Amino acid sequence: MAALLAVSCNDFPEILYQGLMFGDMTGPSSFHADDGRDYQFTNITSEAGLPSEGRVVALFNAVEKVEGTDNVYRAELLNFNIPVSKAPVLCPNKADADSLGTDPIALEDGYYGGGCLNLVCKAIFGTSNEIKHIINLAVDTSVASDTLHLSLRHDAQSDKMSVTEMEDYYEKSFYASFPMGDLIPSTGEKVIEFTWYWDNQWQKAIKIIKQ
Repeated sequence: MAALLAVSCNDFPEILYQGLMFGDMTGPSSFHADDGRDYQFTNITSEAGLPSEGRVVALFNAVEKVEGTDNVYRAELLNFNIPVSKAPVLCPNKADADSLGTDPIALEDGYYGGGCLNLVCKAIFGTSNEIKHIINLAVDTSVASDTLHLSLRHDAQSDKMSVTEMEDYYEKSFYASFPMGDLIPSTGEKVIEFTWYWDNQWQKAIKIIKQ
């Protein structure tokens, strides 16, 4: 969970546009973005550390459209990040959801795309990088309604904030991408109620996802 990772580059040619998008790697330098377009990164080296599969957040310059294609572009990758990516956890009761963590975490931004709920979050971390925090998206299955009830969960493990040691902790933003599968239908619309725990209270947002 980190900021965008830099990719070394030389002078870039004239660009069509710049994008910052979630998407899926479909090969060593092939990126299928949530905007439905495919991008072929032309400046990738083995040292860059870009994975050949899985969810990625990419910052890039689209340089040119590949001739004879509808939605394929050559692009120069500027930065990338590997988001937290895992399936949501189905929770039939509050105790199950709370077992995933009740440590502070906040939703800063998000959208639905590529079959995933893509989020920009922030949480509170300690100064040690050796403690692994756990992030989950809980789905409340105890409520029978047309609304999908979701809660963002954070388990800081032993890195929990102490009031007497607050100067040793800091807020850090990160990306997360949760594949929603059949939880969100492929057509029509779905109302989601999203909650998270921040500033010593539960916060809530409601959004309608239209397909």
